[in-house]
Amino acid sequence: MYGLAIFAVHLSDIQLIYQLGLSLIILIEGYYRYYHYQLSATAKIRFDPNVKNWQLAINFTADYSPIHILPSTVLTTQLILLHYRLHSNRKQTLIIVKDSLTRSQYRLLLTMLKINAIKMV
Repeated sequence: MYGLAIFAVHLSDIQLIYQLGLSLIILIEGYYRYYHYQLSATAKIRFDPNVKNWQLAINFTADYSPIHILPSTVLTTQLILLHYRLHSNRKQTLIIVKDSLTRSQYRLLLTMLKINAIKMV
């Protein structure tokens, strides 16, 4: 994706110095997103009814960490933008698209979030 953006910049009719500057900005943005947001990370989320909290594990190797789901979370039939806060008080976002789960798993997650996350807010 970033390669296509750089290619488009070099096809544009702007001065070479501006092309190089824009290309540098695109490269810095790509580096920042790759190393700070872990684009290749996978996540598992679950609700623990015993302690009544949501838990999240990143990359399947980490243990589940308790999270607090924020009221700014967006729930739609095609997409879930899960805004949550870890114990470190850092706000993060997890994007869950409908195609990433089976139909029944997505429906169950959506229902569980509507029922349990709204109660807890």
